[in-house]
Amino acid sequence: MYEAEFHELEGKKMTLKQVSEAIEKISGYQLEQPTGQIKRIVAQKPNFESDTDTFQATYKLNHLGDFVDVTFAALKSERERLNDVQVTIQLITYITRSELPQA
Repeated sequence: MYEAEFHELEGKKMTLKQVSEAIEKISGYQLEQPTGQIKRIVAQKPNFESDTDTFQATYKLNHLGDFVDVTFAALKSERERLNDVQVTIQLITYITRSELPQA
């Protein structure tokens, strides 16, 4: 659901506020929180020489419990300011909790 539209955002640099606005525009639903819940993704094989970390922001939609996960990279030095700086969008996934019609 919305794969083509989300795919166009992947690879772009945006603020998380811009991401939330894009999700609302694409899905047609408002978000419960414009910033989402952010958590760091820990790699199984860390690269200590990299200057970026990978994070996931989960945005809950005001629609039947559906949500959108956004995986993004940000500079390690910007870790404390993720809501204020541009990040690189890596993957956007729509997850539905609503019941699908039975065939």
